Amino acid sequence: MANKKTILAALGTKWFPNVPTDEREGRAKALIHRLDMSGTLYGFFRQYGVLLTNHTKVWPSERIRLEGGARFPTYEYIQLQEQRTKWLTEQKPRLMKIVQASGERDKPHAT
Repeated sequence: MANKKTILAALGTKWFPNVPTDEREGRAKALIHRLDMSGTLYGFFRQYGVLLTNHTKVWPSERIRLEGGARFPTYEYIQLQEQRTKWLTEQKPRLMKIVQASGERDKPHAT
């Protein structure tokens, strides 16, 4: 929590450099919430119209500098969320079938 503003500011600047600062922070919060709830960036980028190209990918070496010299491991954080979603899908296959049957998602594993 101590580094929340720093992380949100860095994420907002990375993906939305041309958006006003307060809106960037809101979008960065949405990114974190999307990862926590969905486990992927797919829905987030789709929601905000960000093209999925190489410039939007998070590379393993990327770190956000925090106070005191520590660094936030962005790539590892995102990978962990994707692993959580995959695990849940494997543990609850009937739930995935319900999501798929709804037809409302073009990528159910990112739900």
